[in-house]
Amino acid sequence: MALDDTRDRLKEQVQALLGRIQESSAWNQIVEKYQDQSPGAQKAILFASGALIALILLAVPYIFYSSSETYLEDFENRKAIIREAYRVNHDVSALPPSPRLIDVNEIRNIAQSAASTQRLQPDQSGPITEFDNLARKPGFIPKGLKQNGASVAFMKLNLDQIMQIGQRFQTMGPTVKMTGVRIQATPEDPHYFNVTYDLVAFNLPPEPAPKTPGRPGAARSANRPGAGETGD
Repeated sequence: MALDDTRDRLKEQVQALLGRIQESSAWNQIVEKYQDQSPGAQKAILFASGALIALILLAVPYIFYSSSETYLEDFENRKAIIREAYRVNHDVSALPPSPRLIDVNEIRNIAQSAASTQRLQPDQSGPITEFDNLARKPGFIPKGLKQNGASVAFMKLNLDQIMQIGQRFQTMGPTVKMTGVRIQATPEDPHYFNVTYDLVAFNLPPEPAPKTPGRPGAARSANRPGAGETGD
């Protein structure tokens, strides 16, 4: 019942619209000009009008279809970006933890442990001196890295001891590298050697703490003349 009423109202509105169009002077002028045309011209006008109406009727759904294709492509691109973001987040979460940082004091402790493992005499352990690797090799390594170095000296080592201690230093950690070894035979016995290992600990500088934004208007209140002063 409601559908019939809606259809009747729509029909009445269309008839009223057609009546207003037919009563307009512009429509009457168009009809008069159409009637003045020859039968062939009238057919051509009817054909052109029909083609124009058909083109409009076909263009409307095509425009909606083209817009839907654009929206669908944008949706697929956004979905691909979200998937890539999830994949990157998963890959980052699966990364192993950062290597433990090693400082010069730990290099000193490992050197003493190596000397104890090889059962070296106290006079075979030489001094441990710190140096700045950046000053030794300027421009070779980025300046942003901390390059704390230590030269560890041992006296009167045999070849096996040299290899064992060197291997111990090479397995200290991924952030510590042995950058040089200086070997010199002892004057007393050429079968024993004085050895100096150069070790460098590469560490990244700590990240600065993020700045916490202050309360809006706090700076203006602090700089306002008379702020913080109390009356007598």
